[in-house]
Amino acid sequence: MRKTSGFILIACLFLSARASAKDLRIFIYHTNDIHGWILARRNSRKKLIGGADVLASYFRKAPGPKLLIDAGDWFQGTPEGSLTKGKALVSIFNAIPYDVVEVGNHDFDFGEDQLKTLVHALKMPVLGANVYSKKTGKRVSYLKPFIIRNISGVKIGIFGLLTTNMPNLTFHKNIAGLQFRREIDEAKDEVRDLKRQGATVIIAVTHVGIQTPKSAPFEDDRFIASHVSGIDLIVGGHSHTLLPKGVRDPINHTLIVQTGSYLTHVGQVTLWIKALTKKVVRSKARVIKINPRKMGSDPQVRQILARYQKEIGKKMSQVLGESPRRLKRNFARESALGDWAADCLRSWAKTDIAFQNSGGLRADLPQGPVTWRDIFDLMPFDNYITTMSLSGRQVQEILEQGVSGNQGIIQVSGIRFKYNPKAPATKRVEDIWIDEKPLVLGASYSAATLNFLAQGGDGYKTFQNAKNSTTEPVLVRDVFAMCAEKSLSARHKNRITTEASSR
Repeated sequence: MRKTSGFILIACLFLSARASAKDLRIFIYHTNDIHGWILARRNSRKKLIGGADVLASYFRKAPGPKLLIDAGDWFQGTPEGSLTKGKALVSIFNAIPYDVVEVGNHDFDFGEDQLKTLVHALKMPVLGANVYSKKTGKRVSYLKPFIIRNISGVKIGIFGLLTTNMPNLTFHKNIAGLQFRREIDEAKDEVRDLKRQGATVIIAVTHVGIQTPKSAPFEDDRFIASHVSGIDLIVGGHSHTLLPKGVRDPINHTLIVQTGSYLTHVGQVTLWIKALTKKVVRSKARVIKINPRKMGSDPQVRQILARYQKEIGKKMSQVLGESPRRLKRNFARESALGDWAADCLRSWAKTDIAFQNSGGLRADLPQGPVTWRDIFDLMPFDNYITTMSLSGRQVQEILEQGVSGNQGIIQVSGIRFKYNPKAPATKRVEDIWIDEKPLVLGASYSAATLNFLAQGGDGYKTFQNAKNSTTEPVLVRDVFAMCAEKSLSARHKNRITTEASSR
């Protein structure tokens, strides 16, 4: 009898040991670059997509143990996000709720004080390990470098990084006194510190982005993954890149994920973790379309959305004009929308020429009725019109920068030119005409643009050396609305041609 009992005891211990050695599964759900798109809407195929209430419904039903993470740029981009200065997104993040969020470049768009207000209202930690005060030389107090979460007995260390390109991405006044230190240097420090504190799984939440063949070289998420060992997962944002299955670094085997933008998808990463070592042995990523019909709606979040819709909606539904055709954007070349926008700036400012950055045009204008909401979707940023005097040589420098590919092509009005994309940098533009007359390098031309560009945004340093620079107290968005009331016909004239297209 005793032998039998002993055998049973040994068998139980054996089975218990096998069970304890079984891998754990932890799910990481993630979003990025929501840009205020918290309402469900119809896509170009008339299908209903998105919605923060839909995400909340899906996340509550999703398997666990789990975390929900956002990688920055929360609110800037829609009336609900921008007109509430981010307050609507705070309400949504708290209600779903998110576990941790990273700060993005556009989260500084109403200044550091407003960001602090939002951070203090959020119920979850906000990350930003490489954001420092120039005055003290220390990290800013309102952002955390990292957090550690204990999930199913596993210590998960999560740290955050913001792009060091911030001086080119927002107004200088919004980040005055701040320094953004090199991402890989901070990442190495955070990995080391997290391991010292017992973290066995390490996640980086970054608003840094993925480099594309068309973008200027920079130290992106893949660079971080290959140069910093010990990171199991990078949850990324900023470049609006949709990575259906993620990408894996071949050197350190770090998995990099991103869900595109505008809350059309939610990402799910499955981490298989060894029970004995508490380390990741396998990981897998996928993205899921946020589908209102399939996923349902969370009542609490739906109620919050209804409150903000009522608050914002009346003005946004006002029809301004009728467009005979869809005015489309094109980041890489001249576009019908770019022509219309640049013409609008020049017409209002009564200048010789005007410049509009392609990245500043955030939505196409639809065929048919155009509403205030359409104009807001097109220009969600609180940019003002700046007028100035530019020499012919400065105009040439701006056009060279505008075809470099660093921030998309420059959209122009009053200018016609040709360029060779294969020529050496700074020597690509030729055959420049202003008001149907050849450009004179020593002449002076009146110009209009956005104050973002006038202050050197997107790397356009030449604007900062302009003479008689004056920022008018009128929003570009309001000027676009006035133009929409008058005309929505773009005069597309092949203002920008390449060597290949002109042959």
